[in-house]
Amino acid sequence: MNKAAVADMPALDSVVDGISGWPEPVRAAISRRFPLGTRVDASPETMNSAKPAFANGFNLGTHVGDVFDRVSRHRLLYAAAIGSTPLWLNQVHKKNVLNLDHLTDQAPTQVGVAVPSAEDLKRVTADACFTTRPGRACTIMFADCLPVLIAHSSGKIVGAAHAGWRGLAEGVLGALLEAMTRECPSGSVGNRWLAWLGPCIGPDHFEVGPEVVEAMVSAGLPARATPGRGDRVYVNLQALALDALHQAATRLGSGVVVLGRDPRCTFSDAEGCFSHRRDGQSGRMAASIWLSDKAK
Repeated sequence: MNKAAVADMPALDSVVDGISGWPEPVRAAISRRFPLGTRVDASPETMNSAKPAFANGFNLGTHVGDVFDRVSRHRLLYAAAIGSTPLWLNQVHKKNVLNLDHLTDQAPTQVGVAVPSAEDLKRVTADACFTTRPGRACTIMFADCLPVLIAHSSGKIVGAAHAGWRGLAEGVLGALLEAMTRECPSGSVGNRWLAWLGPCIGPDHFEVGPEVVEAMVSAGLPARATPGRGDRVYVNLQALALDALHQAATRLGSGVVVLGRDPRCTFSDAEGCFSHRRDGQSGRMAASIWLSDKAK
């Protein structure tokens, strides 16, 4: 990166907010849509606008039409701000879980170096991931779907999931907890999971068709729906995710403690969040959880 590019980048502490309450040596953070100290122009843009929603925001998604070099700089800054290496998943609304411990150092964990090849994308196609190793950040991008961060109470394993309605219906949170339970170094000692639920499109704006309710019921989750227009309903993603977490933990003989729920609705909070449903061509925020070097 050249000196001019570095000079144009905001300060590290202006682009992320830390998420506290985790046991040592767990760390977590969430990006901001706009870095602190920048002029906020968050007026919603229409679909296919000449000025997309990511135009003056801290976009971390390479797949939304933004200039790749700009996103690369943002990803490098994000990595520097959290002090760990994010793994940028190719998220597809399924339930595949990636064990970051199995990735070699040559795997595409580096940020913004080059456009990943088709083979690289295949290797990191997943909607959840976990690790027991310091220095690799489980990272989820979002712009209405729900990011969920998870750690074991022992502080020895962390994970993250991308939980939109399709992922919840597929069972992504249960799949993540099952995989983390198998790999948790602490075994059954202090068998408790800690979870944080990020911002997502809220129940006052997430209007969907009856097929979504059918998918949730088929997955064994309560509908969590209120009437909308005609046959449409409003769905509460955070409540559905909590149901899925508690069901999975109970099935695995453990429990879940919710450390926090970010109350922001991505659709209504234009100054704080990107929203695909609101803006059409939208940027992506990120949430990460990792083990600090103190775990070595």
